[in-house]
Amino acid sequence: MKRFLFCCLIVLLHLLPSPARSQKAIDGHDKRYWLRTIHVIGTQRTRQGILLRELSVHEGDNIPADSLDYIVQQNKLRLLNIALFTDVNVHTETLNEDSIDLYVIVKERWYIWPQVSFQLADRNFNVWWKEQHHDLGRANLALR
Repeated sequence: MKRFLFCCLIVLLHLLPSPARSQKAIDGHDKRYWLRTIHVIGTQRTRQGILLRELSVHEGDNIPADSLDYIVQQNKLRLLNIALFTDVNVHTETLNEDSIDLYVIVKERWYIWPQVSFQLADRNFNVWWKEQHHDLGRANLALR
């Protein structure tokens, strides 16, 4: 019977809140930020919904303060991996002690790339160079 009471006492002491846990909350290690809004800057052709669905956080989420830098870096990499943007900057702005705004600044890729075309009217380069004396009138130049 004494062993049973001793085991119950050990279990109860383990379940009680420890001073270390309460001290952690006082020190701010369990501090969380409320994500008020996400501002997207720099999109002309890409819809904001496409960009927002790639983020791992959404408006209204609670984010632990100690993992905020990791989440910012992770979301920057996620946006770069979809290959729609050449440059992505993600940073936060603290509004008050418990709420933040997330700013996503992107630079979009070109959707149309210029292409230069150079074709010879002759059989090959050697014929054009030696027999036609590299006459540009016998070459087709184009820009698409």
